[in-house]
Amino acid sequence: MSVKRIYIIMTVVSIMLFICLAVSVSGLSARLKQTPGEPSISTAETVYVYNENDETSLSTTEERWIVKAYNEKIGIFNPDGELVEIIDTYIKSLPGKDQALLREGFEVNSKKELYSVIEAYSD
Repeated sequence: MSVKRIYIIMTVVSIMLFICLAVSVSGLSARLKQTPGEPSISTAETVYVYNENDETSLSTTEERWIVKAYNEKIGIFNPDGELVEIIDTYIKSLPGKDQALLREGFEVNSKKELYSVIEAYSD
């Protein structure tokens, strides 16, 4: 093998090693910038738990609720507008999009969907 060929191979290998190092450093710096207590995107997991037989205060004649901000927390209201339950999560601790959505309020049309919302917004 000629010296020129060895030089080219060493240069290519060096560039590849440099790229691998740069990618590793950027990943590490992203993890270091992460807020303590904030779940990592790659390891975050959401588990939804449904209890079809749960006969709590969430029972209504219709399977319909309104979820919206109530005293800076999250309130669940029946179709008549009566408060049914409060989720003990302050809306100011949520991302801006969720805060805006909760200030407007949104409708939930099944117990499964309601329990998903409760699970998503619970601490």
